[in-house]
Amino acid sequence: MNSRDAIVSISEASREVQRAKEVIMSEPDIRLEKVRAIREEIEAGTYEIYYNEIAENMLRFFIDEIGV
Repeated sequence: MNSRDAIVSISEASREVQRAKEVIMSEPDIRLEKVRAIREEIEAGTYEIYYNEIAENMLRFFIDEIGV
């Protein structure tokens, strides 16, 4: 690979990264449909909290973080 090929390759990679960044930035941080659905369940009194599942996920995350 010569230096011209390397520059072209880097430029193409840079454009791909820029396109990916634009797609990510165009997406909302909040999934409005999910928020709306949860809000409706809370208001209707049908929203369920799965305490054991939440605790298991928290423990799994903690164990992964400390590397046990």
